[in-house]
Amino acid sequence: MQWGKPDNWNAPIVGENVGVCLINGPNTAPGLRAASSSWIWEKSANGDTWTAISGNTSATYEYIPATADVGIYLRAKVELTDGSFAYTRILGGRVKSASASADATQGAAATFVSGNTIPRVGVDVIANNPAPSGAVDTYYGWQRCPNTITPHTDCVFITANWIEYTPVAADAGNYLRMYVYYATSAGVWTRHETGFTGQVAASQ
Repeated sequence: MQWGKPDNWNAPIVGENVGVCLINGPNTAPGLRAASSSWIWEKSANGDTWTAISGNTSATYEYIPATADVGIYLRAKVELTDGSFAYTRILGGRVKSASASADATQGAAATFVSGNTIPRVGVDVIANNPAPSGAVDTYYGWQRCPNTITPHTDCVFITANWIEYTPVAADAGNYLRMYVYYATSAGVWTRHETGFTGQVAASQ
């Protein structure tokens, strides 16, 4: 079996993109690559027995968990040029309901470490990490917004699930922000978010 690697190590949340990528594992033959760009997403109730997700007709390296996915595990696979399949590991944990984030208590604003004043395509933007060491089900995300006007209904979620993000060409002219959700062992959710970066400049 070949190895895959998910970009997102956190528990997926309904309505928010997760993405995967393919890397060479220790037993991968030289030159093997994906035979096509079609990824097959699978689900499992126990992390052992897997079935294809019904209705996932436009298979890509990204997937948006649906309400029907709550409580299950996700993974993806892709066919390689030798006819074998590469599988990702299980993504982060069982899919969480969107209400877990919607009902989160608003914590203090998170701040940026670097790159937020004059962000530029290709240069890292880094936020601080407000989640305490004992947090569980931690989820990080970024948004791309055309302006900084509340309530930010025109923002787009970016598949970037860590405190660090490297702006791409699509970000130029927009504003960025990072947010994090986490829960205590008692299941109490908290949300922190940064303010917006400056307007992202094109690469030099």
